[in-house]
Amino acid sequence: MMSGAGKLHNDEWVAIKKLRHQDTEGIKQIMNEINVLSSVSRPNLVRLLGCCVEKGEHILVYEYMPNGTLSQHQQRGRDYNFNSEVADFGLCRLVMTDDSHISTAPQGNPFYVDPQYHQNLHLYEKSDVYSFGVVLVEIITTMKMVDFWQHHTEINLAALGIDIIGKCHVDEIIDTFLDPYRDAWTLTSIHKVAELAFRCLAFHRGMREIQEFFS
Repeated sequence: MMSGAGKLHNDEWVAIKKLRHQDTEGIKQIMNEINVLSSVSRPNLVRLLGCCVEKGEHILVYEYMPNGTLSQHQQRGRDYNFNSEVADFGLCRLVMTDDSHISTAPQGNPFYVDPQYHQNLHLYEKSDVYSFGVVLVEIITTMKMVDFWQHHTEINLAALGIDIIGKCHVDEIIDTFLDPYRDAWTLTSIHKVAELAFRCLAFHRGMREIQEFFS
């Protein structure tokens, strides 16, 4: 894929994704992305504004996120009012085998993918819970998802989060910018986010029970 940005005649900025190689697999992926994003509408999901699938061109046009991405601001993209929105979140090829899972190859960043996917090539609702856990650890630590300069036990942020939070040493990895010790409420809130992340990152899907955090 090639990506970039441009301005429309009405001065609105848009983000553009273009298929670089016109192979069968790439066309399937981009058509699936069109089908998925055109069927959902959420305030925190980057909108698909249009597409072109003719004359050998396969182009997607999205709303533009001007204020950066998660790796830049510890959010996954923000609009002009700094409302966070999800973009490039790893859309899947939809091949439904039953009502509970998708048999597919996930697209997007592999470090967000449920580790159990590699056992049976199935993605479940709880697979998204795992990905959410990775994002939570990124937010409270501002650490890179993968950092090959770190000790081998700390290369993968998800694994590091599970280890440190599981040992009740979360204070060791909290980003100081969050100023966690300015008051008890802030520290308690960060610890609750860390606990939620720990639940989300459980290896076995059945242990990713997080309903109590949203009641």
